[in-house]
Parts: sequence; C-alpha cells; structure tokens
Amino acid sequence: MSAVQRNPLSIGSIHPDDQTEDLCLLAIASQAFGVFDLIHPKNHTPAVLRAAIEYRPDIIIRIAPEKLTDDLCMLALQLDTSIVRSMVRRVPHERRTKEVCLVAVQINGLAIQYLNFEEKTPAVCLAAVQQDGNAIQYVPHYLRTPEICVAAVNQNVSAVQFL
Repeated sequence: MSAVQRNPLSIGSIHPDDQTEDLCLLAIASQAFGVFDLIHPKNHTPAVLRAAIEYRPDIIIRIAPEKLTDDLCMLALQLDTSIVRSMVRRVPHERRTKEVCLVAVQINGLAIQYLNFEEKTPAVCLAAVQQDGNAIQYVPHYLRTPEICVAAVNQNVSAVQFL
C-alpha cells in the first residue's frame, strides 16, 4: 500500500491478483492522470468504477460494456454534461436505459441522432426538441406529432426548415 501512496502509478506494476479494491481506490483517489488504465479490468469493481467516474466522468466510455450500469451512466452525465454525445455514441444500445436516453437528450437534444430507432420514444423526442429545436431533424416522421413540431419551433424557429 505504501508504494501506491508514494506513487499511485505503481498500481500498474502490481499483479492483478494483488490489486485489492482498497489499493485501486487509493490510486484513483490520488487523481493521477492515467491511473485508471493501469488497474486490471478484473479489478473494476462497482466501487472502483464509481470512484473513477467521480474523478473523470469521461472514463465512462472506456469501461467494459458488461460492467456499465444505469447508475454509472447517470453519474457520469450528472458530473459532466459535455460527455453526453460521446457517451451515447459509445455506450452500447443494450446498456442504455430509457432513463439514460431521456437525460442525455435533456442535456443535449442533438444526442438523439445517436439513439437507435427503438430508443426514440415520444417522450425522448419531445425532450430532445425542447432542449434543441433542431433535433427535430432526427425525429422519425411518424413521431413528428403537432406537439413535438410546435415544441421544436418554439425552441428554435429555424427548426421549421426540417419540417
């Protein structure tokens, strides 16, 4: 432990079986750039992943898809709204819940362009155009209800070009 306390990057020279959760958390707490990449993926416990995201929310895009949870995605979005596009593009469809999709478009309406067909629900489409009227161009035609179209134009009059 003292080696990691003195030099957090030394976590990378520790055998994966010896990288305890406490050591990993200690290394991440140091906020040393690149330390997350030195922690063996088998040691990416929920606590380690949460600590890493709290330090750098953009780490979410480097987490193995099978370890992503709704809570981790929501935490990353809450901490850094600028990652919404890259997160939506990189987090696999099967790991994106309705709640994550909704929050993503509420932060950045244009993120709707990275959602799959099934994820574009009426609620998601409405939230997207309320945040950015130009998001209407990525709303499927059959979902362009009067309510959604009016919301898009009310948010940004130039959205009319996409109707």
